[in-house]
Amino acid sequence: MSVACADLAAHELRPAIVDIHLPEHAQVELRLELNLESVLAGIGAEHRDTDDAPSAQFYRSLRELSAAELEQRLRDFEPGLSDQLTLEFDNGPARLELLRVEIPAVGDTRLSRTSGIVYRAAVPAGAERLRWRFAEAHGDSLVRIHPPGGDEARGYWLTAGQSSDWIDLREVTPPRGALEVSLEYLAIGYRHIVPLGLDHVLFVLGLFLLSTRLRPLIWQVSAFTVAHTITLALTLFGVLSLSPAVVEPLIALSIVYVGIENLYSDKPRPWRVLVVFAFGLLHGMGFAGILTSFGLAPAETVNALISFNVGVELGQLSVLAVAWLLCLPLLRDPARFRQLVSRPGSIAIAAVGAWWLWERIFGG
Repeated sequence: MSVACADLAAHELRPAIVDIHLPEHAQVELRLELNLESVLAGIGAEHRDTDDAPSAQFYRSLRELSAAELEQRLRDFEPGLSDQLTLEFDNGPARLELLRVEIPAVGDTRLSRTSGIVYRAAVPAGAERLRWRFAEAHGDSLVRIHPPGGDEARGYWLTAGQSSDWIDLREVTPPRGALEVSLEYLAIGYRHIVPLGLDHVLFVLGLFLLSTRLRPLIWQVSAFTVAHTITLALTLFGVLSLSPAVVEPLIALSIVYVGIENLYSDKPRPWRVLVVFAFGLLHGMGFAGILTSFGLAPAETVNALISFNVGVELGQLSVLAVAWLLCLPLLRDPARFRQLVSRPGSIAIAAVGAWWLWERIFGG
């Protein structure tokens, strides 16, 4: 079964994927996979949600264009994009030549359209290494290095504006060690919660606002962890597939639910663990989108999955620790905590979730 969760809602920006094919015949091929409409609209990574950008209306109009119309917009704009791409050899900069553009037809406008832009560059005489950098404005990117001869690609994550390591043109890079893979995916999992996972953060905070006592909170967080681990693994291995057009609104609904339930309960009910588990299954499919885009090497998959989950849990525990420290003066007085923190916080969480629910169903 295919995995569909790699797509995102149309208003959410995903990191660019950069495939670098090392040369067999003195040319490097570079393929960018990105949300082309957001680039043309000048919406940078500072806007996690495109609806927050000044050019949001222009972005929405671009999403309605046919593939041919959008390609023409790109070709008019292309010199500006080339200036934001840096591919350099150890003996000088590369000259990028636009080779082709791959733009899908207009589909479900609730989902972002991912386009491909392919460049090539001649390898200058004497060059032994190259490195890559995408302009900081475009945020994080996933880089996949494809060695000559079609051997297994090696992927790694670059934070906004970061240059890749120097990549040897002559030799196939040996497989990475388990520790290196673990640390990389642990960091990616953590960043997927802090600072990128606001919807997951609000859900976890909703659990905290009704369960400040350690034991019920541990039960709920554990249920959430087990559930999202299950669906993340099933989605990553291709067993489970559900469109983000379904998953994303349901994640928003889970946020609304915990916020509203907090208003009508003064302590967790026995069934809350089961409800949290069910919603954790949905959040796991949301997490899967980031890992399915990586094209993981089979030898790295299990390590990456475990490390990513550990990073997610460390992110969630960080959120809970900060919340607990901030609320510590009030925790000894449950009635005051409920009046000053739990009720207004839950109202805010439910309101944000309701807005996201509306936006993800009707926002387009």
